[in-house]
Amino acid sequence: MTLPAVKAIEAHVLGKIAKAQVIDEPYPHILVDNLLPADLYAEVVAAVPPTSEMERVSYPGTGFGKKTATSRDYGFRHRALKTTDGPLGVVRDVLASDAFARALLDKFATSIPAEKHVRFDNGSADFSTVFDLQVDLEGYAIAPHPDIPSKLVTFQIYLSPDETLAKQGTFMCVPKDNDRVKRGRTKLALAAGRAIALVSKLVPSAYARVERSRLGEAFGIGDQRAWFPWSWFDVAKVAPALPNNFFAFAPNERSYHAVTMDGLVGERPVIRGFIRAGADTSNWIAPRM
Repeated sequence: MTLPAVKAIEAHVLGKIAKAQVIDEPYPHILVDNLLPADLYAEVVAAVPPTSEMERVSYPGTGFGKKTATSRDYGFRHRALKTTDGPLGVVRDVLASDAFARALLDKFATSIPAEKHVRFDNGSADFSTVFDLQVDLEGYAIAPHPDIPSKLVTFQIYLSPDETLAKQGTFMCVPKDNDRVKRGRTKLALAAGRAIALVSKLVPSAYARVERSRLGEAFGIGDQRAWFPWSWFDVAKVAPALPNNFFAFAPNERSYHAVTMDGLVGERPVIRGFIRAGADTSNWIAPRM
């Protein structure tokens, strides 16, 4: 196909976002099907490089699911997305545009906590849009969490080639006991977690296994301290990982979400991004050797 102009695709995407209804339950979010024009989407999926040409990276959720013979403790990133041409370059330029960020900030203006409005109100540009094309593998999982306060908007575009992974999208969760979640883990549990962590670090590679276990989840060891045990929540809704689906929400005190790719056969490509507080922020991804 002849690649359309970035402005034409930007107008299409902004129109889809503008028409999207903000769904209030279980917390404000939007779901947009067919975010990109169908012919461009087909070109985008075809342009996603094989993982052999990507960079191995660690990001939240890599290595935390059920261990199987094929699961890995890393994912992949298309590092060349920053410089690539073609259909992926068109999508990159749309997502990096101020108009795209403003569309999402305007859409969620009444949902974003008031203390964050100084970042974008009255023409302020104290925010950054950061995103990556990532490939999640079997074992990718994040327990329920609301997202960190520095995020203004969280968004994802699923680049699935078909409907196989539809049920392995983003889980929107609600607490079984809201007061318990607000209290968090007890001081005794956190102290036990610190003790377990110290002991496990005496054995090479043991800490990573403990941190990413059910034990780590229960006692908030390492990264899992920022997440809550699955058993404290019910899954209220799933943002399906359907082809060309777009999911976005404004992190707040009840935006609990999670994902598990346990049992995944194959890979799940996704463009995962955030509008973050601060005019010069970057994505937090650690390359793997």
